[in-house]
Amino acid sequence: MDSTSAQATSRAPTRNLKLVRSNPFASLSQGEFGVLELLATGATNAQMAHVLGRSEGTIRNITARLTVKLGVVDRTQAALLGFRAGLGRPNGAIMPVEVH
Repeated sequence: MDSTSAQATSRAPTRNLKLVRSNPFASLSQGEFGVLELLATGATNAQMAHVLGRSEGTIRNITARLTVKLGVVDRTQAALLGFRAGLGRPNGAIMPVEVH
């Protein structure tokens, strides 16, 4: 590998990290984003499967993929991330989170 290729390879993760920080949903497929929208409403796998016309197993697989892409531990964190971004609410209204 020449020095130009090595430099391009070493810079690629930094660019991707900046993209993820600026828009954590940019790497999601349309199907993954649809599942995230429903997760943000509190929908169960069965409910999402019915709405999206997929099997529950497919919904579980999509949920697992999107948690990895979003860098979260589980579906609850993914749902919270989506909810805080305005998903799962009428008109995508972003609601402030109050800490007591």
